[in-house]
Amino acid sequence: MDSEAHGVFRQRLSVDFARPALITPDGQQLVYGELLRRADAIAEQIGSRRTLVFLEASNSIDAICSYVGCLLGGHPVYLFADQDGDVPRHLIERYRPGAVLRPTRPEPLALLHHDLPCELHPDLALLLSTSGSTGSPKLVKLSFANITSNATAIAQYLEIMPDDRAMTSLPFAYSYGMSVINSHLMAGAAVLLNDAPISDPAFFDTFRQNEATSFAGVPYSFDVLSIADPSWAEIPSLRYVTQAGGRLDPQKVRHFVQLGAQHGWNFHVMYGQTECAPRIAHLPPELAEHYPDCIGIPVPGGAITLIDSDGGVIGEAGRPGELVYSGPNVMMGYAESADDLASGRAPAPHHTGDLACRNEIGLYRIVGRLSRLVKPYGIRVNLDELQAVLRETFPGVVCTGSDARIVVVRPDRDPGDDAAIAAFLASRLKLPEAMFQVVRAPKIPLRANGKIDFGAIEALAAARLAKEEAERPGAVRTILSARFAKQIAIEAGQILGIIKPQWRGVRHIYGTILNLPAVDGNDTFVSLAGDSLSYVQTSVALTQYLGHLPLGWENAPVDVLEQESPVAQAF
Repeated sequence: MDSEAHGVFRQRLSVDFARPALITPDGQQLVYGELLRRADAIAEQIGSRRTLVFLEASNSIDAICSYVGCLLGGHPVYLFADQDGDVPRHLIERYRPGAVLRPTRPEPLALLHHDLPCELHPDLALLLSTSGSTGSPKLVKLSFANITSNATAIAQYLEIMPDDRAMTSLPFAYSYGMSVINSHLMAGAAVLLNDAPISDPAFFDTFRQNEATSFAGVPYSFDVLSIADPSWAEIPSLRYVTQAGGRLDPQKVRHFVQLGAQHGWNFHVMYGQTECAPRIAHLPPELAEHYPDCIGIPVPGGAITLIDSDGGVIGEAGRPGELVYSGPNVMMGYAESADDLASGRAPAPHHTGDLACRNEIGLYRIVGRLSRLVKPYGIRVNLDELQAVLRETFPGVVCTGSDARIVVVRPDRDPGDDAAIAAFLASRLKLPEAMFQVVRAPKIPLRANGKIDFGAIEALAAARLAKEEAERPGAVRTILSARFAKQIAIEAGQILGIIKPQWRGVRHIYGTILNLPAVDGNDTFVSLAGDSLSYVQTSVALTQYLGHLPLGWENAPVDVLEQESPVAQAF
């Protein structure tokens, strides 16, 4: 185990035992002394023999105490999302953990006895998924030094103080949500635990009542806040807001920077990858209004280099190259099996796969991607991995797309229901079915060199969408066009966003996003236990379907919302 980083972590948690560490929405507090006591008790319960632990991560006192207990006890921990509903069995079979912790369950700890327990590298502390929800066995390996150095860097540039209180707004198992918890615990600050959606009135009611000082969001969070009641921006205790998880439109960056300046808080744009625990760069708020399309400068202790296709370093401003990051937070490597957990390496530069350029004052800006990665709703999806998964069930398919839509092309000769592919992907990735477009073609388009012509596939998909729109009955098309003209114009600027995703109704939206077999007309988003991440997906889908987002929609019955649809209002 990295004893120095381990010691730093415990020392930071021990600075003031009486200071609040975790706060529940109703104001109950768990101080640092009690957090350490509970964490040590959990570590003792797991046992003295170092073992891999699978932890169901939620924004709760028990889950965070369990997380800290695993780290302090020297037990490497894999975080999986509580909304997954079940323990990831295929990963248990592959990685052979010694224990599974599900803190909110009646039997929270299950000790697993394997004939061949996995061997663990002494520095290994944390495992995170890096491929969205595809179920890929490829995990990122992080050391104690990776975690603590990045948490310290974040605390430094955000100037997190012991009196700060960050309100959770993202899943704990998501690297961005985890980094909020890590950075505040390392700074001796408090974390206000919450599961309410970010624009549910309860979110900012709780924020205000507990005098929270910050919250974090992904791009869709700020799409929602752009049309929400703006009174949240006037909360006196609010000190800063952070954004990561994908590119935010520069106009929105400028809007929130100006909003913060007006009300006395800072808006921080950040860039990162799970492989870097996870923050790589940040944009100083004082520069954001003039450079809203930039990711900024490296985090403290890190360095960014741009390289050309031959591996040469790019020195001049304005010339794009691959963004390569170096720092103490760069991962130990990837794991694809239990055998990989024993290996380690010295931190090496991390090739992000993103193309960037540096401007005249040293700020970096992302201009494209080298690899086939997309981020729908901020969830990273590797299209090559997704294609490989699909081909196990649907041979010969090809995947392409963007953050706005994922396209699957399959040969015309293949039998079967195309809707099954969209349903399969929606279930696998936990994204709306409307994110996926299945297109049939006589043959897969190829370039002259024999490689797949993804541009031709995207053009084919766009043409099919336009054709479907033109073939709709005229009255319905007129109704939809009048209501959605503005939304269509916005999406037309995206690679595949010529028209909006099509939903069959509010039941379809809730059933797809919340993964429910049946939805009743009296159900509401709240009664169906929608969480903070599914909130942003649902709010965007409702806006697309209804043409606007009704105030208080999360507490409105399905049948009431359905009456807001343009088709219902036309009759």
